[in-house]
Amino acid sequence: MGRAKCVFKKLECGDCECVNCSRILPSYNGDCGRVHHYCGRSKPIFRDRRQGDKRSGGPGTELKRLLGRFFIRTQGGCNCDQRAAVMNEEGSDWCEEHVEVIVGWLRDEAKRRHLPFVDAAGRMLVRRAIRSARRKMKVLSDG
Repeated sequence: MGRAKCVFKKLECGDCECVNCSRILPSYNGDCGRVHHYCGRSKPIFRDRRQGDKRSGGPGTELKRLLGRFFIRTQGGCNCDQRAAVMNEEGSDWCEEHVEVIVGWLRDEAKRRHLPFVDAAGRMLVRRAIRSARRKMKVLSDG
């Protein structure tokens, strides 16, 4: 018998949340019916050494750290921690392939907070977070 698949509902922000295990994933052009995942599946935070290591935190943690330098921190009612966890869980390669999705998350949160947002700056921050996570993983794996 195979594992049960997640059953997603669309959130206000456009992401999809499983009604059973509460996993949050990005939608495909606003369509949660095209998002597939196994319910309750616990993947390692990083799938391989090239993507990072649990001790380094990952690209989501690095992005939160970068935003914190501008005094932008998690607030009540935001999905920042869940989205950072998705970035950490999926790894640097996934983040690199989905930069525009992550920039969309940043744009939506900036709009919610009534903050100015420039897509190019968002892309730069996301790419820098990915590089930083990879660099930290390289240091951890070398020593």
